[in-house]
Amino acid sequence: MIKLLILLFLAGCGDFTQNNLDGLTAAPQIEGLESDEIVENVLKNTTNLVVYPTLQNLERQVLSLNNSLIQTCHKISKEDELSQEQVSTLYSEAQNQWKETMTIFHQLEMMRVSPSLEKGSTLIDSIYTFDRDIKCRVDLALIRGTRGLPQFDMITNYNVRGLDSIETLLFHPSNKTRCQRENSRLTEWYKKPLKQREMIKCDFMLHLMTDIQAKSSKLTKTFQDEQKNSLKDLKKKSFNKKIESLAFISKALFYVDSEIKDLKILYPMGTEITLNGPKVKCPEKRCPNQREHQYSDYSFDSIEASYRGLYKIFFAISDINSENETGLDDILISRGHSEEANKFKTYIERAIKNIQDVKNKMSFGTLLKSYEKEKCTKNQHHLCLIVSDIKAITDFLKKDYMLIMNEFSLPPTVQGDND
Repeated sequence: MIKLLILLFLAGCGDFTQNNLDGLTAAPQIEGLESDEIVENVLKNTTNLVVYPTLQNLERQVLSLNNSLIQTCHKISKEDELSQEQVSTLYSEAQNQWKETMTIFHQLEMMRVSPSLEKGSTLIDSIYTFDRDIKCRVDLALIRGTRGLPQFDMITNYNVRGLDSIETLLFHPSNKTRCQRENSRLTEWYKKPLKQREMIKCDFMLHLMTDIQAKSSKLTKTFQDEQKNSLKDLKKKSFNKKIESLAFISKALFYVDSEIKDLKILYPMGTEITLNGPKVKCPEKRCPNQREHQYSDYSFDSIEASYRGLYKIFFAISDINSENETGLDDILISRGHSEEANKFKTYIERAIKNIQDVKNKMSFGTLLKSYEKEKCTKNQHHLCLIVSDIKAITDFLKKDYMLIMNEFSLPPTVQGDND
Protein backbone atom coordinates (compact mmCIF):
# COMPACT_ATOMS: atom_id res chain seq x y z
CA MET A 1 0.00 0.00 0.00
CA ILE A 2 1.14 3.53 -0.70
CA LYS A 3 0.53 6.96 0.70
CA LEU A 4 -0.44 8.29 -2.69
CA LEU A 5 0.29 11.95 -3.33
CA ILE A 6 -2.57 12.12 -5.80
CA LEU A 7 -5.17 12.75 -3.13
CA LEU A 8 -3.33 15.75 -1.84
CA PHE A 9 -3.72 17.14 -5.32
CA LEU A 10 -7.32 16.02 -5.41
CA ALA A 11 -7.94 18.30 -2.47
CA GLY A 12 -7.66 20.96 -5.19
CA CYS A 13 -11.38 20.51 -5.84
CA GLY A 14 -11.69 22.96 -2.94
CA ASP A 15 -8.78 25.09 -1.83
CA PHE A 16 -5.69 23.22 -2.93
CA THR A 17 -2.32 24.94 -2.77
CA GLN A 18 1.20 23.70 -3.35
CA ASN A 19 1.74 24.01 0.40
CA ASN A 20 -0.39 20.88 0.83
CA LEU A 21 2.62 18.91 -0.37
CA ASP A 22 5.00 20.19 2.28
CA GLY A 23 6.27 17.58 4.68
CA LEU A 24 5.10 14.51 2.81
CA THR A 25 7.22 11.43 3.23
CA ALA A 26 7.76 8.52 0.87
CA ALA A 27 5.74 5.35 1.30
CA PRO A 28 6.29 1.75 0.27
CA GLN A 29 5.55 0.57 -3.25
CA ILE A 30 2.41 -1.35 -4.14
CA GLU A 31 3.12 -5.02 -4.35
CA GLY A 32 3.47 -6.39 -7.87
CA LEU A 33 4.99 -5.06 -11.07
CA GLU A 34 1.70 -4.51 -12.89
CA SER A 35 0.78 -1.33 -11.00
CA ASP A 36 4.24 0.11 -11.63
CA GLU A 37 3.92 -0.55 -15.35
CA ILE A 38 0.45 0.98 -15.50
CA VAL A 39 1.65 4.19 -13.85
CA GLU A 40 4.61 4.39 -16.24
CA ASN A 41 2.31 3.95 -19.22
CA VAL A 42 -0.15 6.55 -17.94
CA LEU A 43 2.66 9.09 -17.57
CA LYS A 44 4.11 8.41 -21.01
CA ASN A 45 0.77 8.26 -22.80
CA THR A 46 -0.59 11.41 -21.18
CA THR A 47 2.50 13.33 -22.24
CA ASN A 48 3.28 11.86 -25.64
CA LEU A 49 -0.12 10.90 -27.00
CA VAL A 50 -2.53 13.38 -25.39
CA VAL A 51 -1.06 16.67 -24.15
CA TYR A 52 1.91 17.22 -26.47
CA PRO A 53 -0.13 16.58 -29.65
CA THR A 54 -2.80 18.99 -28.35
CA LEU A 55 -0.14 21.67 -27.88
CA GLN A 56 1.09 21.04 -31.40
CA ASN A 57 -2.47 21.30 -32.71
CA LEU A 58 -2.89 24.61 -30.90
CA GLU A 59 0.32 25.93 -32.39
CA ARG A 60 -0.76 24.94 -35.92
CA GLN A 61 -4.25 26.36 -35.44
CA VAL A 62 -2.91 29.69 -34.15
CA LEU A 63 -0.93 29.90 -37.39
CA SER A 64 -4.09 29.14 -39.41
CA LEU A 65 -5.96 31.89 -37.54
CA ASN A 66 -3.16 34.34 -38.25
CA ASN A 67 -3.16 33.45 -41.97
CA SER A 68 -6.93 33.86 -42.11
CA LEU A 69 -6.68 37.30 -40.52
CA ILE A 70 -3.99 38.32 -43.01
CA GLN A 71 -6.24 37.31 -45.91
CA THR A 72 -9.27 39.03 -44.37
CA CYS A 73 -7.38 42.26 -43.79
CA HIS A 74 -6.06 42.16 -47.35
CA LYS A 75 -9.62 41.92 -48.67
CA ILE A 76 -10.71 44.82 -46.47
CA SER A 77 -7.84 46.95 -47.78
CA LYS A 78 -9.04 46.37 -51.37
CA GLU A 79 -12.56 47.64 -50.69
CA ASP A 80 -13.22 51.25 -51.69
CA GLU A 81 -16.14 51.59 -49.32
CA LEU A 82 -17.35 49.33 -46.56
CA SER A 83 -20.64 48.67 -44.82
CA GLN A 84 -20.88 46.96 -41.46
CA GLU A 85 -22.64 44.06 -43.20
CA GLN A 86 -19.69 43.63 -45.57
CA VAL A 87 -17.29 43.68 -42.66
CA SER A 88 -19.25 40.92 -40.91
CA THR A 89 -19.15 38.80 -44.07
CA LEU A 90 -15.42 39.37 -44.58
CA TYR A 91 -14.66 38.37 -40.98
CA SER A 92 -16.68 35.12 -41.08
CA GLU A 93 -13.79 32.83 -42.06
CA ALA A 94 -11.44 34.35 -39.45
CA GLN A 95 -14.22 33.96 -36.87
CA ASN A 96 -14.48 30.26 -37.71
CA GLN A 97 -10.71 29.90 -37.39
CA TRP A 98 -10.84 31.63 -34.00
CA LYS A 99 -13.52 29.16 -32.86
CA GLU A 100 -11.36 26.23 -33.99
CA THR A 101 -8.46 27.70 -32.04
CA MET A 102 -10.53 28.12 -28.89
CA THR A 103 -11.88 24.56 -29.18
CA ILE A 104 -8.32 23.24 -28.96
CA PHE A 105 -7.41 25.70 -26.20
CA HIS A 106 -10.39 24.70 -24.04
CA GLN A 107 -9.43 21.04 -24.40
CA LEU A 108 -5.92 22.00 -23.32
CA GLU A 109 -7.34 23.80 -20.27
CA MET A 110 -8.32 20.39 -18.93
CA MET A 111 -4.75 19.13 -19.33
CA ARG A 112 -2.93 21.16 -16.67
CA VAL A 113 -0.49 18.35 -15.98
CA SER A 114 2.77 20.29 -15.64
CA PRO A 115 4.00 23.60 -14.18
CA SER A 116 3.80 25.39 -17.56
CA LEU A 117 0.13 24.38 -17.95
CA GLU A 118 -1.05 24.99 -14.39
CA LYS A 119 -3.57 27.68 -13.58
CA GLY A 120 -1.53 30.77 -12.76
CA SER A 121 1.20 29.97 -15.26
CA THR A 122 1.83 33.07 -17.36
CA LEU A 123 2.80 30.84 -20.28
CA ILE A 124 -0.72 29.50 -20.80
CA ASP A 125 -2.83 32.18 -19.12
CA SER A 126 -1.40 34.95 -21.28
CA ILE A 127 -2.58 33.12 -24.42
CA TYR A 128 -6.17 33.27 -23.20
CA THR A 129 -7.77 34.51 -19.99
CA PHE A 130 -11.47 34.38 -19.17
CA ASP A 131 -12.22 37.85 -17.89
CA ARG A 132 -15.79 38.40 -16.69
CA ASP A 133 -15.45 42.17 -17.02
CA ILE A 134 -16.65 44.00 -20.11
CA LYS A 135 -13.68 44.53 -22.41
CA CYS A 136 -13.51 48.31 -22.36
CA ARG A 137 -9.76 47.89 -21.89
CA VAL A 138 -9.50 46.36 -25.38
CA ASP A 139 -11.30 49.34 -26.92
CA LEU A 140 -8.94 51.74 -25.19
CA ALA A 141 -5.88 49.71 -26.19
CA LEU A 142 -7.08 49.66 -29.79
CA ILE A 143 -7.41 53.43 -30.11
CA ARG A 144 -4.09 54.02 -28.31
CA GLY A 145 -2.28 51.65 -30.66
CA THR A 146 0.33 48.96 -30.07
CA ARG A 147 2.99 51.28 -28.69
CA GLY A 148 3.06 50.92 -24.91
CA LEU A 149 0.61 48.02 -24.99
CA PRO A 150 0.67 46.55 -21.47
CA GLN A 151 2.04 43.08 -20.84
CA PHE A 152 -0.08 40.34 -19.30
CA ASP A 153 -0.42 40.84 -15.55
CA MET A 154 -0.75 37.46 -13.82
CA ILE A 155 -1.98 39.00 -10.57
CA THR A 156 -4.90 40.98 -12.00
CA ASN A 157 -5.44 38.89 -15.16
CA TYR A 158 -5.10 42.16 -17.04
CA ASN A 159 -4.75 40.84 -20.55
CA VAL A 160 -5.21 42.71 -23.82
CA ARG A 161 -2.78 40.50 -25.74
CA GLY A 162 -4.57 37.14 -25.84
CA LEU A 163 -7.16 35.23 -27.83
CA ASP A 164 -9.82 36.77 -25.60
CA SER A 165 -8.97 40.19 -27.08
CA ILE A 166 -9.07 38.74 -30.59
CA GLU A 167 -12.62 37.58 -29.82
CA THR A 168 -13.85 41.03 -28.88
CA LEU A 169 -12.19 42.58 -31.94
CA LEU A 170 -13.47 39.93 -34.37
CA PHE A 171 -17.04 39.62 -33.13
CA HIS A 172 -17.89 43.04 -31.72
CA PRO A 173 -18.60 45.78 -34.31
CA SER A 174 -16.02 48.56 -34.42
CA ASN A 175 -18.81 51.15 -34.36
CA LYS A 176 -19.90 50.07 -30.87
CA THR A 177 -17.95 50.49 -27.67
CA ARG A 178 -17.82 48.23 -24.61
CA CYS A 179 -16.94 51.24 -22.43
CA GLN A 180 -19.68 52.65 -20.23
CA ARG A 181 -18.07 56.03 -19.58
CA GLU A 182 -17.57 58.72 -22.18
CA ASN A 183 -14.03 59.11 -23.45
CA SER A 184 -12.74 61.85 -25.75
CA ARG A 185 -10.47 59.42 -27.58
CA LEU A 186 -13.39 57.10 -28.22
CA THR A 187 -15.45 60.00 -29.52
CA GLU A 188 -12.73 60.82 -32.04
CA TRP A 189 -12.36 57.15 -32.93
CA TYR A 190 -16.01 56.84 -34.00
CA LYS A 191 -15.65 59.86 -36.25
CA LYS A 192 -13.20 57.92 -38.42
CA PRO A 193 -14.54 56.22 -41.57
CA LEU A 194 -15.42 52.55 -41.12
CA LYS A 195 -12.66 51.33 -43.42
CA GLN A 196 -10.03 53.32 -41.53
CA ARG A 197 -11.24 51.88 -38.23
CA GLU A 198 -11.17 48.35 -39.63
CA MET A 199 -7.64 48.74 -41.00
CA ILE A 200 -6.44 50.01 -37.62
CA LYS A 201 -8.18 47.05 -36.01
CA CYS A 202 -6.51 44.70 -38.51
CA ASP A 203 -3.05 46.04 -37.69
CA PHE A 204 -3.82 45.67 -33.99
CA MET A 205 -5.07 42.07 -34.31
CA LEU A 206 -2.07 41.02 -36.41
CA HIS A 207 0.24 42.57 -33.82
CA LEU A 208 -1.50 40.51 -31.12
CA MET A 209 -1.29 37.36 -33.25
CA THR A 210 2.48 37.73 -33.53
CA ASP A 211 2.58 37.70 -29.75
CA ILE A 212 0.16 34.77 -29.45
CA GLN A 213 2.12 32.68 -31.96
CA ALA A 214 5.33 33.25 -30.00
CA LYS A 215 3.62 32.31 -26.72
CA SER A 216 2.09 29.17 -28.20
CA SER A 217 5.46 28.01 -29.54
CA LYS A 218 7.16 28.77 -26.24
CA LEU A 219 4.49 26.85 -24.30
CA THR A 220 4.96 23.77 -26.50
CA LYS A 221 8.75 23.93 -26.12
CA THR A 222 8.61 24.48 -22.35
CA PHE A 223 6.22 21.56 -21.84
CA GLN A 224 8.45 19.36 -24.00
CA ASP A 225 11.48 20.25 -21.88
CA GLU A 226 9.57 19.66 -18.63
CA GLN A 227 8.42 16.23 -19.74
CA LYS A 228 11.82 15.19 -21.07
CA ASN A 229 13.13 15.77 -17.57
CA SER A 230 10.10 14.13 -15.92
CA LEU A 231 10.17 11.01 -18.12
CA LYS A 232 13.95 10.67 -18.23
CA ASP A 233 15.05 7.29 -16.85
CA LEU A 234 11.43 6.65 -15.84
CA LYS A 235 11.96 2.94 -15.23
CA LYS A 236 14.80 3.68 -12.83
CA LYS A 237 12.75 6.09 -10.73
CA SER A 238 11.15 4.96 -7.50
CA PHE A 239 7.44 4.30 -7.57
CA ASN A 240 6.88 7.28 -5.29
CA LYS A 241 8.57 9.62 -7.79
CA LYS A 242 6.27 8.31 -10.50
CA ILE A 243 3.29 8.92 -8.25
CA GLU A 244 4.40 12.53 -7.76
CA SER A 245 4.22 12.99 -11.53
CA LEU A 246 0.89 11.18 -11.69
CA ALA A 247 -0.45 13.59 -9.08
CA PHE A 248 -0.31 16.45 -11.58
CA ILE A 249 -2.64 14.52 -13.88
CA SER A 250 -5.17 13.85 -11.12
CA LYS A 251 -5.05 17.47 -10.02
CA ALA A 252 -5.93 18.56 -13.56
CA LEU A 253 -9.23 16.69 -13.40
CA PHE A 254 -10.62 19.14 -10.85
CA TYR A 255 -10.38 22.13 -13.16
CA VAL A 256 -13.81 20.99 -14.37
CA ASP A 257 -15.18 21.67 -10.89
CA SER A 258 -13.71 25.05 -9.95
CA GLU A 259 -13.51 26.67 -13.38
CA ILE A 260 -16.10 25.04 -15.63
CA LYS A 261 -18.91 24.22 -13.19
CA ASP A 262 -18.48 27.12 -10.81
CA LEU A 263 -17.08 30.03 -12.81
CA LYS A 264 -18.41 29.35 -16.30
CA ILE A 265 -21.83 27.85 -15.55
CA LEU A 266 -23.08 28.54 -12.00
CA TYR A 267 -21.75 32.10 -11.60
CA PRO A 268 -23.56 33.61 -14.62
CA MET A 269 -26.69 31.71 -13.50
CA GLY A 270 -26.63 33.75 -10.28
CA THR A 271 -25.44 30.95 -7.97
CA GLU A 272 -22.99 31.78 -5.19
CA ILE A 273 -19.61 30.10 -5.73
CA THR A 274 -16.26 29.90 -3.98
CA LEU A 275 -13.59 31.79 -5.92
CA ASN A 276 -10.02 31.66 -4.61
CA GLY A 277 -11.27 31.43 -1.03
CA PRO A 278 -14.19 33.85 -0.52
CA LYS A 279 -17.78 33.31 -1.61
CA VAL A 280 -18.81 35.43 -4.60
CA LYS A 281 -22.05 35.96 -6.47
CA CYS A 282 -22.87 37.93 -9.58
CA PRO A 283 -24.40 41.33 -8.69
CA GLU A 284 -27.70 40.68 -10.49
CA LYS A 285 -30.27 37.90 -10.34
CA ARG A 286 -28.51 36.47 -13.40
CA CYS A 287 -25.41 37.72 -15.21
CA PRO A 288 -25.54 36.78 -18.91
CA ASN A 289 -23.04 39.55 -19.67
CA GLN A 290 -20.45 37.83 -17.47
CA ARG A 291 -20.59 34.49 -19.24
CA GLU A 292 -17.59 33.28 -21.18
CA HIS A 293 -17.49 34.15 -24.90
CA GLN A 294 -20.42 36.54 -24.79
CA TYR A 295 -19.35 38.26 -28.04
CA SER A 296 -18.94 35.10 -30.11
CA ASP A 297 -21.76 33.17 -28.38
CA TYR A 298 -19.32 30.28 -28.10
CA SER A 299 -20.08 29.54 -24.45
CA PHE A 300 -21.64 26.09 -24.87
CA ASP A 301 -19.02 25.08 -27.43
CA SER A 302 -16.26 25.96 -24.96
CA ILE A 303 -17.88 23.80 -22.26
CA GLU A 304 -18.23 20.93 -24.72
CA ALA A 305 -14.54 21.30 -25.63
CA SER A 306 -13.65 21.18 -21.93
CA TYR A 307 -15.59 17.93 -21.56
CA ARG A 308 -13.71 16.47 -24.51
CA GLY A 309 -10.40 17.54 -22.96
CA LEU A 310 -11.40 15.88 -19.68
CA TYR A 311 -12.37 12.72 -21.59
CA LYS A 312 -9.01 12.64 -23.38
CA ILE A 313 -6.94 13.15 -20.24
CA PHE A 314 -8.83 10.55 -18.17
CA PHE A 315 -9.03 7.83 -20.80
CA ALA A 316 -5.76 8.72 -22.58
CA ILE A 317 -7.42 9.22 -25.96
CA SER A 318 -4.57 9.69 -28.39
CA ASP A 319 -4.68 12.77 -30.63
CA ILE A 320 -2.43 10.83 -32.98
CA ASN A 321 -4.64 7.83 -33.72
CA SER A 322 -7.78 8.42 -31.57
CA GLU A 323 -7.08 5.15 -29.74
CA ASN A 324 -7.88 4.63 -26.07
CA GLU A 325 -4.42 4.10 -24.56
CA THR A 326 -3.51 3.23 -20.96
CA GLY A 327 -4.89 6.06 -18.83
CA LEU A 328 -6.34 6.86 -15.42
CA ASP A 329 -9.29 4.60 -16.19
CA ASP A 330 -6.88 1.67 -16.35
CA ILE A 331 -5.65 2.46 -12.85
CA LEU A 332 -9.26 2.14 -11.67
CA ILE A 333 -9.74 -1.07 -13.65
CA SER A 334 -6.52 -2.55 -12.25
CA ARG A 335 -7.96 -2.04 -8.76
CA GLY A 336 -11.19 -3.84 -9.69
CA HIS A 337 -13.26 -0.73 -10.46
CA SER A 338 -14.14 -1.14 -14.14
CA GLU A 339 -17.77 -0.30 -13.30
CA GLU A 340 -16.74 3.08 -11.94
CA ALA A 341 -14.53 3.78 -14.98
CA ASN A 342 -17.48 3.01 -17.26
CA LYS A 343 -19.75 5.16 -15.10
CA PHE A 344 -17.46 8.17 -15.55
CA LYS A 345 -17.32 7.54 -19.30
CA THR A 346 -21.12 7.54 -19.39
CA TYR A 347 -21.31 10.81 -17.43
CA ILE A 348 -18.98 12.67 -19.79
CA GLU A 349 -20.56 11.27 -22.97
CA ARG A 350 -24.02 12.19 -21.67
CA ALA A 351 -22.89 15.72 -20.81
CA ILE A 352 -21.44 16.17 -24.32
CA LYS A 353 -24.62 14.89 -26.00
CA ASN A 354 -26.93 17.04 -23.89
CA ILE A 355 -24.95 20.22 -24.38
CA GLN A 356 -24.89 19.57 -28.14
CA ASP A 357 -28.68 19.18 -28.09
CA VAL A 358 -29.18 22.36 -26.08
CA LYS A 359 -26.78 24.54 -28.11
CA ASN A 360 -28.63 23.57 -31.30
CA LYS A 361 -31.78 25.11 -29.82
CA MET A 362 -30.47 28.36 -28.34
CA SER A 363 -27.39 30.09 -26.93
CA PHE A 364 -26.24 30.20 -23.31
CA GLY A 365 -27.02 33.93 -23.21
CA THR A 366 -30.61 33.38 -24.37
CA LEU A 367 -31.14 30.57 -21.89
CA LEU A 368 -29.79 32.65 -19.02
CA LYS A 369 -32.37 35.36 -19.66
CA SER A 370 -35.21 32.87 -19.20
CA TYR A 371 -33.68 30.98 -16.28
CA GLU A 372 -35.34 30.95 -12.87
CA LYS A 373 -33.65 28.97 -10.07
CA GLU A 374 -36.99 27.58 -8.90
CA LYS A 375 -37.49 25.77 -12.22
CA CYS A 376 -34.61 23.42 -11.44
CA THR A 377 -36.64 21.72 -8.70
CA LYS A 378 -38.48 19.82 -11.43
CA ASN A 379 -35.77 20.01 -14.11
CA GLN A 380 -37.97 22.30 -16.20
CA HIS A 381 -35.17 24.32 -17.81
CA HIS A 382 -32.39 23.36 -20.23
CA LEU A 383 -29.78 24.86 -17.88
CA CYS A 384 -30.94 22.52 -15.11
CA LEU A 385 -29.95 19.58 -17.30
CA ILE A 386 -26.51 21.07 -17.96
CA VAL A 387 -25.96 21.65 -14.24
CA SER A 388 -27.13 18.12 -13.44
CA ASP A 389 -24.68 16.68 -15.98
CA ILE A 390 -21.63 18.53 -14.72
CA LYS A 391 -22.54 17.81 -11.09
CA ALA A 392 -22.58 14.09 -11.92
CA ILE A 393 -19.03 14.48 -13.25
CA THR A 394 -17.70 16.52 -10.33
CA ASP A 395 -19.50 14.39 -7.72
CA PHE A 396 -17.88 11.29 -9.22
CA LEU A 397 -14.44 12.90 -8.91
CA LYS A 398 -15.00 14.12 -5.36
CA LYS A 399 -16.57 10.92 -4.08
CA ASP A 400 -16.08 7.78 -6.19
CA TYR A 401 -12.65 8.63 -7.57
CA MET A 402 -11.29 9.84 -4.24
CA LEU A 403 -12.75 6.84 -2.44
CA ILE A 404 -11.07 4.46 -4.88
CA MET A 405 -7.75 6.24 -4.47
CA ASN A 406 -8.14 5.92 -0.70
CA GLU A 407 -7.67 2.20 -1.18
CA PHE A 408 -3.98 3.03 -1.47
CA SER A 409 -3.99 3.90 2.29
CA LEU A 410 -4.16 7.60 1.64
CA PRO A 411 -3.98 10.33 4.27
CA PRO A 412 -7.14 12.30 5.16
CA THR A 413 -8.33 14.55 2.36
CA VAL A 414 -9.83 17.99 2.22
CA GLN A 415 -13.46 18.03 1.15
CA GLY A 416 -14.50 20.06 -1.86
CA ASP A 417 -17.59 22.25 -2.02
CA ASN A 418 -21.04 20.68 -2.13
CA ASP A 419 -22.36 22.51 -5.18
